[in-house]
Amino acid sequence: MSRTASRWSITLLLFLSVQAFAADPQSTWVYDSAKPSPSPSESSRATTDEEQIYAVILDQLRYWNAHDIEHYMDCFWKSSDLLVVIDGEQIMGWAELLATYQRGFPNRQEMGTITLQRVKIQRLSSDFFLALSWFTIRIRDRDSYSTDTLIFRKLPEGWKVISDHASYLEP
Repeated sequence: MSRTASRWSITLLLFLSVQAFAADPQSTWVYDSAKPSPSPSESSRATTDEEQIYAVILDQLRYWNAHDIEHYMDCFWKSSDLLVVIDGEQIMGWAELLATYQRGFPNRQEMGTITLQRVKIQRLSSDFFLALSWFTIRIRDRDSYSTDTLIFRKLPEGWKVISDHASYLEP
């Protein structure tokens, strides 16, 4: 499949997911980290889909703050069809995303640290979820803020990010 066909396939999947969600007025955020609810801890295994997805987001945070790009990438779909958009820059494919992070952070200490502010999760279908997350990123004593929209897909190896769109604000 060509890159153009792959991009169109992902775009169509995202469009159909949003359309399916919009057609169901009962759809709602099924998880909100700002509301009191049990959250998975390292000692307890996440059981619901929402808890498993939240655990993947917490893993992303833990690996990023450990400056461990390779394990951070374990949270993503290992496919040439992975789509990540960071402030308008489109990155297609797992290998390209890994290479982009490795080029961008030759000194891993430059990755800074991330503090998770909030996560909201919504079911799109039995195998797809939408997650919205807010972060504060501290690099060299400066804070910037990120809002991420992630689409998760249930794969044989577990829940993986198949698309991520991140926007940053530097005050």
